[in-house]
Amino acid sequence: MAKEAKTQVKVQVGIEANMESSGKDLRFILPRIMPSVVKDVQVIEGDGGLSTVFLFNFGSDVSNIRYQKEKLVDLDESLHQIGMQVVEGGHLNIGFSSYKTTYQSPCQEK
Repeated sequence: MAKEAKTQVKVQVGIEANMESSGKDLRFILPRIMPSVVKDVQVIEGDGGLSTVFLFNFGSDVSNIRYQKEKLVDLDESLHQIGMQVVEGGHLNIGFSSYKTTYQSPCQEK
C-alpha cells in the first residue's frame, strides 16, 4: 500500500539561494537551512545532475536515523523542484520499501 505525506517548511533564505538550489548546491543549502535535521551532505557519485548519489548524515532532530544515501531522480529547474529517492539506509532500514522526498522552492522575492 502506498502512502503519501506532505510537509511544508518555510525558511528564511534569500532569492539568490533559492535560485541556486540545483542538485549541485543541495549539499551546501540543506545543512545551512536545517542544521539540526541535516548535519552534512556529501556527493558520493555524479556531478549534481540526475542520478547523482548523495550521503546525508542527520543531525540531532532525527533520532532514529543516522544516515541515508539518496539518488537525485527528478530535476525540474523551471519549477525549482528536486526529487530524491532513498537507495540505502535511513528510511529503508526502518520498514519503508521506498522513500522519496521532493524539494520545491517557490522563489518569491520579498
